[in-house]
Amino acid sequence: MQTTLWVLQVLILTIGIHVFLRFVRTTRGNPLIRGLLLSILGGVVGLWWISTVLRLEELEFILEGSTGYVVIALVIVFQPELRRAIAQLGERSASRRDTDPNAEWIAKVAEAVRLLAERREGALIAFERESSLNTVIETGSSIGARVSARLLQSLFHPGGALHDGAVVLRGTQVVAAGCILPLSKGKKLPPDKGTRHRAALGLSEETDAIVVVVSEETGEISIAHRGRLSSASDPRDLEAQLSDLLGGKRRSRAARVPFALLRAAWSDLGWLAGSFLLASGAWFTAHQSIQEQRPFVVTIVDGAATGRRAPRDGEILVLAPREGVRVHTKSGNERRRILVTGSKGQLRRLGLALRGTFEIQDEGFEGGPLDLANVRWEESIAGVSYRWDRPGPPELVIERSMTKRLQVRPADLTIDASRVDPRFTVRSEAIHFDPGPDIEFVGPSRIVSQLDAEHPPRFEPVRLGPADRGEVRVRLELSEDLTEAGLRMESPAQLFAFIPVLPVERELGSIRREVALVCLVPEKSGLLDGWALPASAQTARLTVITSGLIPADAAPNSTTVVERTAAILRFVQENLRVFADVGELPESEGGRAVPIHMVWMKQWRDSPEELELPAGTLGEWERLEVRLDSQSTVLLEPLPPTEKNQ
Repeated sequence: MQTTLWVLQVLILTIGIHVFLRFVRTTRGNPLIRGLLLSILGGVVGLWWISTVLRLEELEFILEGSTGYVVIALVIVFQPELRRAIAQLGERSASRRDTDPNAEWIAKVAEAVRLLAERREGALIAFERESSLNTVIETGSSIGARVSARLLQSLFHPGGALHDGAVVLRGTQVVAAGCILPLSKGKKLPPDKGTRHRAALGLSEETDAIVVVVSEETGEISIAHRGRLSSASDPRDLEAQLSDLLGGKRRSRAARVPFALLRAAWSDLGWLAGSFLLASGAWFTAHQSIQEQRPFVVTIVDGAATGRRAPRDGEILVLAPREGVRVHTKSGNERRRILVTGSKGQLRRLGLALRGTFEIQDEGFEGGPLDLANVRWEESIAGVSYRWDRPGPPELVIERSMTKRLQVRPADLTIDASRVDPRFTVRSEAIHFDPGPDIEFVGPSRIVSQLDAEHPPRFEPVRLGPADRGEVRVRLELSEDLTEAGLRMESPAQLFAFIPVLPVERELGSIRREVALVCLVPEKSGLLDGWALPASAQTARLTVITSGLIPADAAPNSTTVVERTAAILRFVQENLRVFADVGELPESEGGRAVPIHMVWMKQWRDSPEELELPAGTLGEWERLEVRLDSQSTVLLEPLPPTEKNQ
């Protein structure tokens, strides 16, 4: 809809400018008006376009302020031409009623010209067309009679008082005789052509009139039209030539209107294009010059807190006069609205966000309002004004820095372990720091003075993921609000925390396994016949412990835990062997103590399905361990000789 309205406005301007130029160009000042049009197009519209494309802001500002004065100056300078054109406006509507060509009166003119040429009597006849010849008519004597061959011959009779001047025809009327025509200043006129020919050529250069000349010396007939002089090829064809130049025979009104419109449009194609360009330039100039007010939201940011010297979009960066000083508004990084007033073109160049820097040069500055007049805008545009929206400018506050050394503790950290593998857990009590827990904090006195053991500095939350295992190294960052407030770690500047993420340990219960007496040393296999396990050591009591095989958050009575626990205990019962090796009996006489050993017949990592574990879940951190709760050594009993022989 907006685009349609813009196009409609340009079309209305085009029609109005074209009608005005079509009227003005029919005056004798046509070359002057044409030059004026080119000056406006090239001087005003062209310069405006160049200044907009190349962003020549100073030139654009000068054009905005001087265009109105230039128009007024042109009106004053060309006042006579404008007055004459306006005065002719009323005359033209009445005078155009009989301007349509008619074969009858053209034939009378052609007959008179032929007779004058045969007698070698000089003649100069001007046919008024669109351009008014009132200024020429005023130089002669008014006639006001209908065209006839006898009248024209009598007017150019050598003995007549009016024969030296020109006769002006307006349609079928002889308007005036003895008129003085402007002489052509061209130097290409043949030497055999006299003053009459120069006058005819001069009038055709300034207007669209057609002028017929009869040479007094040779009787030659010439026609001047559009600044060109041509000889009539045959006096007998003069009537046909004049009919063609003046528009031919009359058509019916219904047939004449479309033809006239098409002819007018085609003949005025260049003027229409110029009118459209001028209208587009005028509309664009007006559109760009319309003043608007647009709100922009900005954040007042302390440059010392961010460590930046250049603002981002939507920021006014405040730079303190020296190090160790922070400048901020009373409410911190405050968001405020700025009302910007300028032309549409200027506001469009500003884009969607403002960026500016407010640098305090006075070291004695103790706070006060942020004056937009002292802001250095990244996009500086002449003629644009800035002001704070209600409730007015923000108040800046000066704050000095302070240093304090504090000890960072594991309890000061916020650890998000929600995404950690449920078979693993975070051992917060085992967290340690590098390079050490004693940190020197530097920042505004109002922030640092409040920090102590009961009110430690806040850090950004540490977020652990499902792939974190073992001792996870994390760089600690102060919370965003403390960073924006200007607090930082000075010594050391970086602090790392090492967070243990270890598998969850569970005791699944106790089992009993029979202890076998074996001999793994072939040379001592005979000892099996002389030794036996005492009755109290023939069964071992064991505890099964898992690490990372059962989720930490699983309820003990849940189906998953019960089934997995049963599967693990069953696997241990079936695949764990407990034994004592008589080959390990001491060599010394009287030694009977041997250790109890355990061995897996099948590795549990190779059989996750038997443990009710999903395939692909086992890694290097999971453990299945069996602890021997009964005695780790056993005293073998010697067999009596009778039992040895049996």
